[in-house]
Amino acid sequence: MKDEDEKMQEFMKDFTNAHGELPKSKWIDPVFHFAEKLLKVAIVIGILLVIITSAPLVIQIYNKSISNLMTMDKQGFIRKIEKMYEQKIEIVEDKSSYKGNGEMILKTMKEPIIEFTVGKNIFDNYIIDYEDKAFIYYMENSNEPIFQGVELKRETKKLVYSQFGKVETLSCQGYLQIESYDKIENGVRQLIAIKSFMEQKVKQFNVPLSLKIGEYTSSYDYQTEKKNQKLVEEEYILKEKLLYY
Repeated sequence: MKDEDEKMQEFMKDFTNAHGELPKSKWIDPVFHFAEKLLKVAIVIGILLVIITSAPLVIQIYNKSISNLMTMDKQGFIRKIEKMYEQKIEIVEDKSSYKGNGEMILKTMKEPIIEFTVGKNIFDNYIIDYEDKAFIYYMENSNEPIFQGVELKRETKKLVYSQFGKVETLSCQGYLQIESYDKIENGVRQLIAIKSFMEQKVKQFNVPLSLKIGEYTSSYDYQTEKKNQKLVEEEYILKEKLLYY
């Protein structure tokens, strides 16, 4: 057997000396390079998939860390709302985190008795429709003549509280339709009276109110100021007349 192996080795040696190295297949190099490129592409795709699939988890961990460090707790947030509106509040429905981030439906325990929605994110930015719901409540339940002729436009406002969700709340705007220029003075006084009435009832009231005369809609929002009430009214009357004229 050994003699046969030695003979084969000598044969191959003589053949190589006579004819040179055996020619390589012309397909070996291209196939090898293609496989190498394919492997590199697969590695890149794999890395991208890992990044994409882990990104939501990383963001969630980051948001939770920020929430724990920066935001007030849920009860602190509710106490803030109670203090702001001088109300007592209970939770009707809670879709928020233990920090109060997310959506909650709350209910007042004093007049006006209403349910309203609040949304908060991890940076303590929040939206609330308490004033809007209170405005509707008094428009529908009050016998005050100041609400006569007032039209209500209802829209929604949104707050994104995380990459997984958002909160929508009611957003209202009141319009008082008047017939002509000479009715501006009475209209202004009526809207200011509504502002004053609502601020007495809910302590803070920032629902926009505007006059409408035909196709004209005032862009001036009525906000009560810490001035003499008579001067405030006269100032608004003058501004509305100038804008309309």
